[in-house]
Amino acid sequence: SGINAEYGYEAREEYGKAAGHLSAIPLENSHRNYSKEYTTEMYLRIAHLFLRACDSQQAELFLNRATLLMGPGTQPRLTVQYNLCYAKVLDFRKKFMDAAKRYLELSLEPLLSSEKQTDLLRNAILCAIIAPAGLQRSRILSSLCKDERSQHFLFSEMLNNTQLGHLISHEQVSLFEKELEEHQLERLPNEMSILETAVMEHNVLAISHIYMSIRLDNLAYLLRVNQAQAERVVGKMITEERITGHI
Repeated sequence: SGINAEYGYEAREEYGKAAGHLSAIPLENSHRNYSKEYTTEMYLRIAHLFLRACDSQQAELFLNRATLLMGPGTQPRLTVQYNLCYAKVLDFRKKFMDAAKRYLELSLEPLLSSEKQTDLLRNAILCAIIAPAGLQRSRILSSLCKDERSQHFLFSEMLNNTQLGHLISHEQVSLFEKELEEHQLERLPNEMSILETAVMEHNVLAISHIYMSIRLDNLAYLLRVNQAQAERVVGKMITEERITGHI
C-alpha cells in the first residue's frame, strides 16, 4: 500500500517519494470514508515530508488542505504539527521574521520534547539574525537573549552582539554561516547572500548610532563593501523607513 511504501522511502531518506506516495491516496473522495482527524493528520504528514524534501510549495498545498479541516475541536497535537510545518514554510519563503516568532513560540510548547524545543529555539535565532534589520527584529532578538537557553549555542556571541547593536565581525559571520540551511544561504539580486545583506544592514544601523553623518566611502570601508553596494543598501533601508537619513 501507499503507506507501507512511504515508510520504506522515509527509512531511505527519500522524503519526496514518500510524500508522493501518500499524496496519491484519495483521502477525501474515497469509499473508505476516512475520519476528519485521520485526513488532517495525513495531510500534515505529507506536508512534513515535502518539507524534509525541501519542496515548500507542495508542503504549503497540503498544509492549506489541512487548514480547511481544522477548527476549535482539533486535537492539540495536530495543531502543534500544523504550527511546526507552517513555521518551516515561512522559513523556506524567506519570511524570516515571521518564522522566528513562530519558532520561538513553539520552543516553549509543552507537548514537544526538550530536544525539539531546543532545536526550534536554534531555528528562531538563525531566522532572527538573518531577518531584515529594524525595530521588529530588535524586539525578537531581545526576547531570544532573555531566554537563558540561548546562551548554550556556539553562535550566542553573535546573537548578543546583534541584540546590543554592536558591529558584527567577519569571524562571527563565518562561524554563524556554517549553521545555516541551503535556502538560507541563497544569493539575492544585489549579488550578496541573505546573511551578508542582513549583517550589512545590521552594521549600517550600528554605525548610524555612532555617527550623525558619514561619507559614503568611509561607510563602505567600515562595511567592507564597495560604495555602490553601501549606497544601495542604505537607500533601501531609508525607503523602507528602517533608518532615517539621506544620501
